[in-house]
Amino acid sequence: MQDDVRISVIIPVHNGEAFLAEAIESVLMQSRPAAEILVINDGSTDGTADILKAYKGRVEARTFPHEGADAARNQGILLASGEYIAFCDADDLMHPDRLAVQSRALEGSPELDFVFGHLVEFQGSAAAVSRDGLNAKPGHCAGTLMARRAAMMRAGLFETGWKLASFMEWSFRIQDQGFHFRMLEKVVLYRRLHENNLSRREASVIAAEYARVIQRRLKRRGEENKEKPES
Repeated sequence: MQDDVRISVIIPVHNGEAFLAEAIESVLMQSRPAAEILVINDGSTDGTADILKAYKGRVEARTFPHEGADAARNQGILLASGEYIAFCDADDLMHPDRLAVQSRALEGSPELDFVFGHLVEFQGSAAAVSRDGLNAKPGHCAGTLMARRAAMMRAGLFETGWKLASFMEWSFRIQDQGFHFRMLEKVVLYRRLHENNLSRREASVIAAEYARVIQRRLKRRGEENKEKPES
C-alpha cells in the first residue's frame, strides 16, 4: 500500500452537537490515518462550534452559511488536498479499517474511480454499534464513498437544491459518463438512525424527488440516443 497517498475526510455538519464528537473520533481512530479531516460547518446555530474548538489542531474546521449537506460536501471537495476523498456524516461512524480497506482497493485497481462499501444501521450511542457485521447492506450513499479527487472533479460536484436526491442524481451521472466504481463487501460505515434523519421526516418529498431524478435521466438518455448516428 502506498502510504504516501494523502486521504482527505470530509464531514458536513449542521447543528450536529449531539453526535459530531463521536463521528470525529471514529475518523481519528482509523488504522490508516487521514492526512486531513475537513469539518464543514454548514451554518450551525447550536454548540457545534464549541465542539470543533476542542479538536483544534486535529481537524480543520471551516464555517459557511447554511446551504445544506451537499453544498457543504462540495466545499470540502474544493478545499481537500488529498488524492483520495472520503465522506462521513456528522451523525455516523466510520469502521476503524475503512480508510485502509477502501484506499487499498483504489491502489490495487488503477482503473477504479470510486469505491463504496457496506453499512450497518444502529440506534443510540456509539456503544450500541454491533461490530459483527450482521444485517450489513450495500451502502449506496455518499457516506460510504471514497473517490479519487481527480475523478470527482471530472464527474462534477453534487447538485444542491435537493432534499435527499442529490446522491441519486450524481450516481446516475457517473454511471452514464462511464466512470468505474465498485461496491466492496466490507462494512465501512455505521449509520445512525434517529428522529431527525431527513429520510424519516420527509419521505413523501424524497419519493417525489427520486421520481424527478429518474425522469431526468430517461429524458437525457432519450436525447443522447437521438444524437447517435444511424449505423
